[in-house]
Amino acid sequence: MRTLVTPASCRRLADAVTQLGGTLPTELQTTLDGFDALTAWRPAAPVNDVATAITKGKFTATTASGLLDKALNGPSVDAREIRAAAQTALANQFHKAVNGPAGDQLVESIRPTFDTAAAGILAAAEWINPASTAEQVLDMPDAAAAAWRDLPTHRRILDAIWALLDQLADDFDVIGAPRPWLNHGSVHKIAFLVANENVNLDHAAMQVGPRTNSGRGGYWLALLTKTALVLNTPSRAREILAHAEERQRDQARADYAATHPDLVAVSD
Repeated sequence: MRTLVTPASCRRLADAVTQLGGTLPTELQTTLDGFDALTAWRPAAPVNDVATAITKGKFTATTASGLLDKALNGPSVDAREIRAAAQTALANQFHKAVNGPAGDQLVESIRPTFDTAAAGILAAAEWINPASTAEQVLDMPDAAAAAWRDLPTHRRILDAIWALLDQLADDFDVIGAPRPWLNHGSVHKIAFLVANENVNLDHAAMQVGPRTNSGRGGYWLALLTKTALVLNTPSRAREILAHAEERQRDQARADYAATHPDLVAVSD
């Protein structure tokens, strides 16, 4: 179940995209513009507001009865309630759009940034492993030293992209809830990064955590031991998860048949 989508979570996602050099699809930018318009809205006082009529000198002995009747019988509308309802509707619209083609477009817009950083990690992996030290690099060719120097920059970019993907999964539910048949609570998010359906999601996800994040290259060097570094759109990540889920069901059926042959024979 997704958390409540708010204007703040929508803006946080948009800021993360632009900071990574991406662009927001028109559908999402239009919604953000709607939030700005709501913030800028300064509602005029209603016609049937008696205090306003008095302030403007329109409350006289002649008009008093009519103005008081309007105030008594008119609807009681609070501008704050209107603004809150509009914000909720806009946030829901943003959430729906992110779960559609706009979500894929958003991720595609940061692909050049991802690819550049991933290429830097891959180049470093030719010389450096997660356990490499600066002293060891000193004995390597200049290319290794250059890769070592650039690793923190590439790591920061990929960490920021992972945080954005994390927000897409947690705040906007673009790949659904964690799957109970996977061994780690957040392992389904790794579907954003694995090369194809044949990668073991559990094994890949084990590389993205505190245990492997202490080296200079973070867990990105460790992840390379299980999969190529790719950036999958939400729709592609859902395909990978669906394939893994079907494979898990097939395995469960095979295990059941192996341990309950008599029951399987009866059902057939």
